Amino acid sequence: MSKSQKKLEARVARKSPRINQFQEVAPLESRGKQNQNLQKSKPQRKNEMFIEDVYEKSQSAKDMIRGSTGLVYDTRMVKHRCLWYPAHLECPDRFMKTLDRCEELGLVKRCQPVDVREATETELLTCH
Repeated sequence: MSKSQKKLEARVARKSPRINQFQEVAPLESRGKQNQNLQKSKPQRKNEMFIEDVYEKSQSAKDMIRGSTGLVYDTRMVKHRCLWYPAHLECPDRFMKTLDRCEELGLVKRCQPVDVREATETELLTCH
């Protein structure tokens, strides 16, 4: 073996996580035999087909009682903004655009208004 071949093998051995490529072959072969034995022990079902009913969930939900959707908002919420990062998601423009769009679609009229209250410190800490 030439010096260049030895250097190349040494370089490959350093980069490769396996020191010897033949060390991994024996365990893989035994795993393959184990898998074959497991497959033999399982009963084989030929021509079995499973068809999923995509409408099953909607059909079972049609008789469910539909509750109302609550909406909590106050015009004072527009004052909430991040002073140190103006592009933060919790900005007045985003809140107003979302509320305006819900009004355009008639969603606000369909919602049940929920009384506004100040958040507790525990509630605030779940988000911030």
